[in-house]
Amino acid sequence: MTANDKRIILVILSLCLASAAPGRDAPAVRWGHQLVTPTDDVARSAVADSNDSIYFTVKKQTKDASGATTSKGLFLLKYNQQGDQLWSKQLDPGVEDATGLAADDQGNIYVFGFVSSTPERETKGGHDALVAKYDQTGIQQWVWQLGTPEHDVCTGLDFDADENLYISGYTYGDFAKPNKGGADMFIAAYDKHRNLLWRDQIGTDTDDRATDIRVGDNNDIYLCGNTSGSLARQNNGFVDFVVARYERTGKSLWLYQYGTNAMDSIGCMEIGELGHLYLGCRTNGNVGSRSPQRMDWDSCLVSISKKGKLLWTRQFGTDGWDGTWDMAWFQDGSGDILISGCQIPVKSKCRGYCRRYTPEGKLIWTKEFREYNSSGGTCGRVVTIDSANNCYHGGQTHADWLGVNNGTGNVYIVRFDGAKNEEDSP
Repeated sequence: MTANDKRIILVILSLCLASAAPGRDAPAVRWGHQLVTPTDDVARSAVADSNDSIYFTVKKQTKDASGATTSKGLFLLKYNQQGDQLWSKQLDPGVEDATGLAADDQGNIYVFGFVSSTPERETKGGHDALVAKYDQTGIQQWVWQLGTPEHDVCTGLDFDADENLYISGYTYGDFAKPNKGGADMFIAAYDKHRNLLWRDQIGTDTDDRATDIRVGDNNDIYLCGNTSGSLARQNNGFVDFVVARYERTGKSLWLYQYGTNAMDSIGCMEIGELGHLYLGCRTNGNVGSRSPQRMDWDSCLVSISKKGKLLWTRQFGTDGWDGTWDMAWFQDGSGDILISGCQIPVKSKCRGYCRRYTPEGKLIWTKEFREYNSSGGTCGRVVTIDSANNCYHGGQTHADWLGVNNGTGNVYIVRFDGAKNEEDSP
């Protein structure tokens, strides 16, 4: 064997090991639950609090023979690290959806979304944006409705070091400024007593919707969302995603617009230990190095600096529909990010996934949930990480996986370790 032959073999072995690493190194599931009920259920949001308790919101629906929704309800569930459900609380009947969850340093939980008018609690017109605070025992501390005579939705919530509260969302009315047409984005800041500090509204004559908000280590505020118009530049296609940065005083520092000549939609955002932004997106364009099939969506992860510079993109998917729904970052000093979502290949059923990436965009491992039967598959939705770097993932399954499916969509919740490889798992 020549020296050149040896080099070729070494290169081939290296490539094989590299391609196998993400699947080989994925940590094992430690426990899981499938919540079988008569209703069609899906996990909508998740968060870990400062005491490492885990909370999920679950949306329940019943449908008639035509598929129309006949009843629905939202529930807040609490689990411990061992997978024991500690309690379940039904949210107010008027709550239409819980778009997210947040936890403060005292262990209080905040549910946000939007609410419709009920005899007990009227809205200002259409839907009102909603924030509800619960203590660790599930007792509701207060419910807060914000809105205009039009439709208003809260899509994000975060806190700064002084316990000021920041929310994002979208409005069809005049929330902070005159509406420019369709939905406008909004951002608002309140002190810990819910007194207004400042607010802003940005939009075009088409739809512009904020989807998430985060507070950086320097207490600057980052807002992300999607626009069908030209907020910061000429729209490249049908929908672009945007990111804005504000000082905590409400001064706008910058607003950037990104996108392809197709549709690009951002759903979630996190800030890493280096202050870089990570955006979970889906696209039917070419955000990264991969060209998706026409009319299908790919998942993508985008990294942006605190000055708005695009650092890198990662695009992946099947020959069908793919999307990233949620993300969380590890607290082990690595700066790594975990994303979760769903994939629906053309000739198969949907499957959930979680992926761990380094701050530089290197894929560490992929965890897939491929369970399915004749009535459907398993769709991944939410993810959160506790202080011990345990990962909690949830979604909806139609399979006999962690329980016997009863013909409806069942919520599933799993815990797996966040170790970089299986040998590091306890």
